[in-house]
Amino acid sequence: MLSGQNSIQYLTNQVLLANIINVLKYRNNLNQVVYKVYMTLPLSYLTLISALKWNLQTGFQNLDSFTFNRNQNFSVNYNEESNKIVYEGYVSGNVGLTNLISNPGKIFYQTLESSSQIQNIQQIYDIGYIFIVKKTLLVFDIAQYLFVEEIKLDNEGDNSLEYIQGFQYSKQQKLITCFKSQYFAILNCQQNLKIQNILTNFSYISNYYLQEEKQIIYIYGSNIFIYDLQLKDLKIIYESNSYIITQCVFLLSYLVCQTAPQQIKILENQSFFVIKTFSSIEIQDQSFLLADQVYRNIYIYKTQILSFSISEQSLNQILVQNSQILQLNIFGSKIVIFTNQNGFILDRNSQQQQAVFQLFGNFIGNFYLGDYNHLLYYTDNITQGQIFVFSLTTLSQLPALKAFFPLNQVRSVFHDQALSIIGLTDEQEQYQAKCIKQFLDRKYYYL
Repeated sequence: MLSGQNSIQYLTNQVLLANIINVLKYRNNLNQVVYKVYMTLPLSYLTLISALKWNLQTGFQNLDSFTFNRNQNFSVNYNEESNKIVYEGYVSGNVGLTNLISNPGKIFYQTLESSSQIQNIQQIYDIGYIFIVKKTLLVFDIAQYLFVEEIKLDNEGDNSLEYIQGFQYSKQQKLITCFKSQYFAILNCQQNLKIQNILTNFSYISNYYLQEEKQIIYIYGSNIFIYDLQLKDLKIIYESNSYIITQCVFLLSYLVCQTAPQQIKILENQSFFVIKTFSSIEIQDQSFLLADQVYRNIYIYKTQILSFSISEQSLNQILVQNSQILQLNIFGSKIVIFTNQNGFILDRNSQQQQAVFQLFGNFIGNFYLGDYNHLLYYTDNITQGQIFVFSLTTLSQLPALKAFFPLNQVRSVFHDQALSIIGLTDEQEQYQAKCIKQFLDRKYYYL
């Protein structure tokens, strides 16, 4: 008789199923050890999912539950934190969530057909909804596995030219905020996801900032506005005089924006008085801004990086590139910079360069896994992998991640922190996902 991991491997080989999702061990009413093994087998455009019971003492096996879907593959993952199994369809953003002991056959459902591309998928376990962000919001109920509604910010819906941007859930306020260029909306998650308020009178919205502690929202673009969470008590705190404000950053005591070509203004965030204006020919028009709250630095970048120290009131150049700087982020103790074909790692305190690495292809996007101190990025080159992993601890490249369809170009990657899931959509609009621990613990990562 086999035991432990060997017995599970034997069982897997017997039924020829490719992927173990999770193994549940318990004792039956005869005090015998029973393993319940959740497994999947993807076969072209068919996914088999089963839960098999195996009695360790008697060797008896029986199929506890079984289901399949004829027309598309599914990612099936176990999330330890919530003790849930997450099901996500590759083709059209099908999503579902069920208890570990539930029958998997009950959880499949189809999203609405839509010509617009998936921009984001957020599974908000706190309120029990899944949101698929496109030109509209598609909402699903996790508990009942049912489509709830489609939410439109404008009258055009899928015929609109614009996708919804800035989707953000506030757990503290139980609100969802999002926008299009002339629309800003707040959804109340305590009132059946009804649009609590929507503003439609903007010339242009670049972005916004929700300050939960003070229950106010800064909206900037054609001007800088401030609203309460009911989108009332409008106050214009800065008028831009025809210059579109594309970048603002918010520190504890200051608001910093590029308000004109070669010009940055710092506003005090109580009175909103301009307390500092600095101009320099080194400040490029339509630059990007990033604030470091800890070291009180403002980074201004486009094809070069300037660092403005609020404490010392000094402007320094820390990196010059001949190509566009596409991303600059602060991750842990590092400053991470991406150009089209290279990545740069700087120490956050000294701002000194620590590593340079060449990308596998042209840069598309990146995100950070803080628990692992890993930087994940993806490019237009899929011959070496679809998502690449770089350790910010050892400053070294780790094995790449390949999804179920490794020849498809990755369009976007999502990190669902609540469920500890990484998901991606590819050029064929197929959505795949995996619990982070499941692929980072492997020597070669597969979704």
